[in-house]
Formats: sequence, structure tokens, C-alpha cells
Amino acid sequence: MVVDGDLIPMAGVDLVRNYARIPIMTGVARKEWAHKKPQFYNLHRKSVLTAEESGESVFRIIEGSFHDTSPVKLSNSTLHLVANASFVRYIDDPSNTFETSRVVSALQMMEADIEFVAPCQREIDAYIQNNMTVFAYSFDYIPESPIFEEEKKTFNLFGRDPVTILRKDQALKGNILHHLGIAKIPAMNLGTGRN
Repeated sequence: MVVDGDLIPMAGVDLVRNYARIPIMTGVARKEWAHKKPQFYNLHRKSVLTAEESGESVFRIIEGSFHDTSPVKLSNSTLHLVANASFVRYIDDPSNTFETSRVVSALQMMEADIEFVAPCQREIDAYIQNNMTVFAYSFDYIPESPIFEEEKKTFNLFGRDPVTILRKDQALKGNILHHLGIAKIPAMNLGTGRN
């Protein structure tokens, strides 16, 4: 690991386990990947998916996001087992229907768990194992007004001049937008692991 240009010959979690000396505050947004649209998963052309298409999307995330962060190389059969278990956990539903919006929401939750929640929990566990106090939070701020995002893109079809794309995001009731710069943070002291 490289920190501020210096080589640290230890993984982050091991570093925390061995050398943590001060309490920390850490956490995640309740809906970390909620900004990812169906296009991100290449699912925007259909309103309803098949179980196979949904399973393929799960496998792509397991093969990419999950496997990329694994400390060991996993066999293809192991990746398929993890993907099958993840499908059952996040996608499978008694209704046996696979509306794109529901599948995308489940994929967002799965990716958030892989890329944000699990690493945060490992960090918390490492601090507690070292008898350090941890304050955990969840970003739960829901904006009342819409959020406007402006982006410039260049499309060959329109020449070399960038095209301005203006997006308006309105949080749905109960949905937190993960990319907000401000948030209400309810802190919870997880303690030190001491009895």
C-alpha cells in the first residue's frame, strides 16, 4: 500500500489491527450505488428481464467488483457459487418476476455491500479487535429539492465541441442520494469490544 508517496508494507486492515491508537468515525450512505442507472448495467433496453439475464448481471459484478477485491484468485466454479448465492440473496423473489427497475435496485444494493459496507465493516472489526472506540454512521439525508448535475461530453456525431448534458435528480421518498456533500450523520458508538 502507498500512502502519501511512502510504501507501507502492510495491508490496511492489518495496519489498523496492529497500530490503531485513536478512535475513528466511519460509515456509509444507506444507498451507496443509487445513482447507477440501468444503462450502467447494460439493462436499459428492456423493462422486464429473464432470470438468466439477471443472473448474468450478478455474475459480472461478482467476477468484477467482488473478485477484484479478493486477496486470493478464486476458481471460476467458486465465482459461480458466490454468484448463485448472491442471486438468491439479492435478486430472487417469491414473485419470480424480474422487472428491470427491481433488478437494478438489487444490483445497486449488492455492489454497495461489496464495495462499501463490507470494507467498512472490516475496518470497524479491526479497530474493535484493537480495543479502539468506533463511531459508525449512515448518511441518511434526503434532499427536498431536486439536484442538478451538469456534464460535458464529446460525441463524434456532433463534432469536436463538447455537448452540455444537464440532469435533474429528484430523490424518491425514502431514497438517499449517495453523492451529496452534506448529510445528517447519526453516530452510534460501537464501543471498544471491552466488557
